[in-house]
Amino acid sequence: MAAAITCYSGMSLIGYFSQSPEQLWLARFITCMGVGGMWPNGVALMSEAWKGVSRPMLAGVIGTAANVGIFLTFWVGRQVGVSYDQWRWVFLMGGSPIVLAGIVIACVPESPAWIADRKKLLSGEDLAEDGAAISTWDVFKPGLIGVTLVGILLATVPLLGGWGASSWSQAWADKVGEEIGKTSLKADIGMARSLTGIIGSFLGGVIASAVGRKKTYFLTSILCLVCAEFVYMFHTPEQWQFLAGFAALGFFSGIFFGWLPLFLPELFVTRIRSTGAGVCFN
Repeated sequence: MAAAITCYSGMSLIGYFSQSPEQLWLARFITCMGVGGMWPNGVALMSEAWKGVSRPMLAGVIGTAANVGIFLTFWVGRQVGVSYDQWRWVFLMGGSPIVLAGIVIACVPESPAWIADRKKLLSGEDLAEDGAAISTWDVFKPGLIGVTLVGILLATVPLLGGWGASSWSQAWADKVGEEIGKTSLKADIGMARSLTGIIGSFLGGVIASAVGRKKTYFLTSILCLVCAEFVYMFHTPEQWQFLAGFAALGFFSGIFFGWLPLFLPELFVTRIRSTGAGVCFN
């Protein structure tokens, strides 16, 4: 986890010095590799170490954390402004979490479940059938590949249909905002979506436990589709209905991000939980 934090924050700092689109692309690519490594390790560590906390609440905390950061980023962007000639400061802010890497190494204890599994591995108790040590590729072997593929599909729907589709609203709002002289419009849209996303992701695990994993996923997908059609087909970013509809979309899509940290780790045993959940999510 410390390595992942160092990767995404360090490469964000390097992105500040980019002199060409190609350099920026490479820096962002490696940055996102770090982000991709952080999520599964954080989820696995918290799931295994916080045994006294209910799993739905834990999943909600994990899902909420990302939306809190997204909301703060949009808020800062609204105050300072991000334009074609004023954008490098964003990478300095993105690099600030690098201090967390040191804190993780110094203060965060390792997962007791992982330590126990590690001892078994070193003593030869936790080996594959052919006598080899458990590897990260086990999630693609016959015993687990079916579960892994299902997990990938379940995570792809909200990330592509919920997060990916709604992310285009910022580009649209930016264009409309320039036309009508309201440059804060893109930040307002992002804040509306992420603020309600904080609530939705926090409640996601609780709702999944109360309603059921499958029902929650199905109903949330339908509600996200309805909200997306409402805002994209019938309204434009400068209208209050668009803002309200997008806030609703943020809430319902946020539920997925409380659902995923609860459900994905349940698919895999401890020794490959981080890898399995990470492959599915990313």
